[in-house]
Amino acid sequence: MRNLLLLIIALLISISGQSQIEVSNSLTDEELIQSLVGPGVAISNVTVNGAPGAYGQFWGGQNGSGNVHIESGVLITTGSIFNAVGPNSYPNNQTGINFFPGYGPLEEIVQAPTGDATVIEFDVTVSGDRLEFQYVFASEEYNEYVYQGYNDGFAFFISGPGITGTQNLAIIPETLEPVSVNTINNGYDEDCPSSGEGIVYNSQLFVENCTGTTHQYDGLTKILRAHAEGLTPCGTYHLILAIADTGDFEYDSGVFIGAGTFSSVGNTDFTVDINCEGNFSVTATATDPTVTQNHWELYQSSIEGVTSGGTLVGQADGGLSVTFSWLDISKFYYIRHYSDLCGLETIKIVPTFAGNATSDFHFEDEYGVEKDVFCAGEDIFLNGTASTNYDRYYLNSRRRPIGDPNAPYETHWEYGWTLANSIGVLNLSELLPSTLTFEPGFEYEIQLALGNIPECIAWVDARRTFTVVCCDVDPAFTLLSECDGGNRTVTAHATDLTIQHQLWELFETPDHGQTTGGTLVATSQDGPTALFSWLGHDKHYYIRHSVWLEGCAFEELSLPVPDFRDEATLQYILVDESGQPKETFCFGEDVYLRPINISNFDRYFMAIWRHPIGGGPTEYFNYGWTAANEIGMLNLSELFRTGGEDPGDIFEPGFVYELQFAIVNPPNCIPWIEVRRQFTVECCDNFLSGAFRLDMIQGNEGLELVVRDFDLYDNIGATHQWFVLSSPNPDGGPYTLEAGLNTEASGPYTLFEEGVSGLYYFVVHSVSTLCGDFCVGQRRQGITGFTDGTPDDSGECELCGPIDCSVLDNFCFAPVNEFVRCRPGYSLNVDFYWDPVPGADQYLFEYTLNDPNCCGSGDVYNVVIPTNSLHMIGYFFRKYCYTWRVGTVCGEQVSWTPLHCATGCHEMPPGEAGGGDAFGKSASNLELDELTDQISVFPNPADGALSVLIPEELNVDLVTIINSEGKTVFGQKQPDRRLDIDTSRFGNGLYIIRFNHPDGTQTTQRIVITH
Repeated sequence: MRNLLLLIIALLISISGQSQIEVSNSLTDEELIQSLVGPGVAISNVTVNGAPGAYGQFWGGQNGSGNVHIESGVLITTGSIFNAVGPNSYPNNQTGINFFPGYGPLEEIVQAPTGDATVIEFDVTVSGDRLEFQYVFASEEYNEYVYQGYNDGFAFFISGPGITGTQNLAIIPETLEPVSVNTINNGYDEDCPSSGEGIVYNSQLFVENCTGTTHQYDGLTKILRAHAEGLTPCGTYHLILAIADTGDFEYDSGVFIGAGTFSSVGNTDFTVDINCEGNFSVTATATDPTVTQNHWELYQSSIEGVTSGGTLVGQADGGLSVTFSWLDISKFYYIRHYSDLCGLETIKIVPTFAGNATSDFHFEDEYGVEKDVFCAGEDIFLNGTASTNYDRYYLNSRRRPIGDPNAPYETHWEYGWTLANSIGVLNLSELLPSTLTFEPGFEYEIQLALGNIPECIAWVDARRTFTVVCCDVDPAFTLLSECDGGNRTVTAHATDLTIQHQLWELFETPDHGQTTGGTLVATSQDGPTALFSWLGHDKHYYIRHSVWLEGCAFEELSLPVPDFRDEATLQYILVDESGQPKETFCFGEDVYLRPINISNFDRYFMAIWRHPIGGGPTEYFNYGWTAANEIGMLNLSELFRTGGEDPGDIFEPGFVYELQFAIVNPPNCIPWIEVRRQFTVECCDNFLSGAFRLDMIQGNEGLELVVRDFDLYDNIGATHQWFVLSSPNPDGGPYTLEAGLNTEASGPYTLFEEGVSGLYYFVVHSVSTLCGDFCVGQRRQGITGFTDGTPDDSGECELCGPIDCSVLDNFCFAPVNEFVRCRPGYSLNVDFYWDPVPGADQYLFEYTLNDPNCCGSGDVYNVVIPTNSLHMIGYFFRKYCYTWRVGTVCGEQVSWTPLHCATGCHEMPPGEAGGGDAFGKSASNLELDELTDQISVFPNPADGALSVLIPEELNVDLVTIINSEGKTVFGQKQPDRRLDIDTSRFGNGLYIIRFNHPDGTQTTQRIVITH
């Protein structure tokens, strides 16, 4: 009691611990003392004098070691009830002076001054002649102040009818000695615990508490019983419960008085027994057989544990026992037993059979792990296997926001009653209606109530809580790409199969590996897995996996869909015919593709892009697809020239080429895989040659010149021209063109069959390519019977060996192979043909009607027609006699063919040349002139328009205009007398305008068109 600071504490709080007593001074003085009331007593007129905190309520007295053996009641001290709380960590605890004075009646007992007194006074009415209650005395003065003159004193003073003065009830049993440290101990000792040596006093009533956990006092008594006898039944007595420090006011002491232990004989206390044999009944039996004038009342309530406010449903007068039957097990009851004697009464709650059943459960997840925090969307299970003795159960769910413990629970879902004697493990999530879930952000309270009607158990419940939160969700997943006969599929497997909501989306993108953007191309799927089928082999995709819990934010992950391109290989190089890798090829050299590693394909595609070396527009050549699952050496030059979708393409010089080579394999889902290679084609020196073999052979008509063994160069579209020239000189001209021939095949070719002795024959082979013209000549001397193929290259020779092709340009040769052909049937026209002449600028066709050199009579009519064609039409020539020839125009030179005579076709079979009527049978020259003079054609030369005036007396059926190539460019049947012709679309040149008359005759005029 020396430490004043320990007294300054919050008086309106309670101190508690796991194994200590708990104390509180929150009750009023009246409430505190009324807690002592037991059977047969009534307390009134309560007064208390003591320091705040020096007295109050205690409970948990049976907790821990060194306990006081009284569960609850009233504690009065010389210091503070709060310092009485264990454990006994301070063997000599002092609380200091509580500033309250002593109490005189105690000083008479202890024979010393007192202080820090706590005094409680009240009146007690007893039902019989005896009063008793239980208490325990405890003190810090143990053991060092035993017999040392400092003993805190306490007493229970009683006064009233039949008692002289006052009587102290706090005495050693069967003695009159007051209870104190000196009268109950284990002897003196400076240490705690006491050794038990020396003088001990009533040690059988003493309990050491040196290391106890329940309270702070070093020692205490066992439970003692204070009692008073010989009292007057129904009498009222005055009780004083007092305790105070003695001597130096140090060290605390306290008295624990048992709640409800104040009792008197002749009381209305009774026992209650319940029964469930056929019905729910209760029997009440008075515990004191001396009680008289008894009355019993049964009250019903819907509230458990109440002892007032109920409805009277049964009563009985007299008797020490009563039974009430057929109670409603769904209601609660209490019994009031009162006696007319002293007005005493006792009220007791009727127990139920609920204690025979156990409502016990916990929450767990689907794996049986016990927990009280669940993720949104996770199934929540109630494990009720610990519950016992029931034939039905009831479930109810309520909730409130997490983090608001003061918020009331609100109704969530009432599951109701289920008839079953085994709960097992229930999936609460599945039991909810489809419109409800356990949403995140709430604390849920589940009430499990049990019933067992045959066992009279109406309701036994327990409540447990859990919370639902938004847990982290992982959208990770794996992809499996497969191919089944061309059906490309991808299966997505979520890593976490337990996530409540999982959404799968397939997007198509332009780039491989892209995982954003794109176009949604398939119906979305949900669940832990997804399967997408018939994906395009050459398309790029990614799958987006979105996961979320109900009511929570979502997470997503996107992964590109693997394709099957890595299961095929495409490696190749470009080589020449010998297999040598190259990037630059000569024009005319074949380009080959040599495979290095090409696998898993069933077709391949080729195309070529090209652009001029140094830049320029790009062109495209498509070879297309080839069905094959194996590839050897490919001659690209030959393939593009002879096959594919657009044959005829050659690798021209002066270009950079890029080969696009691709493979696919649809049955194996192999998409388009391509590798591009570039190469250049150039004109190389001395790569192309016109060399050939020339044989001179004696033939039937003369010496024959035969060529063979030359390169075709058909892979580059080369053209071959052969010229046979003759000259009397071995080393040069003058030259006569004996024959010319264009060839396409490899030969041999007989170029000339009429060679004669005495002349030298020169054969020039001209090879025309995109790299230019290459000419090679050989010479043979005409010798009758010559059959040797040995080249004649001795001596000077202008046209032997490789020569400049422009040498031929200086020669102007007359056309060869010219002939006339009569048209079959009754056509009056004939056709003239001749072979082309290299270097020719133009051709002249000349005919002379009634030429005296060929024809017998008639006026001579000569016409020369320039033309660029190799064909002319002779209109009505079938009836005439004429001569004709063809000339080659080379600059200012003209070389003519020999003059040919034609006498018409009427006496010859159709289609043959020569013969026919003499020109004398046709109109005379005078007649022609007269006809021509009668038709006016102007202006001549003409520019954009030409006019024709036909006399009235002249009939014309048809007017035609024919160009220099013999083609009709204008025609008008049955023309008007004046005919205006638009010549703006005609090219510059010489034209013939022809007039056909009804009698079959025709007249012509020359016109010139200039713009």
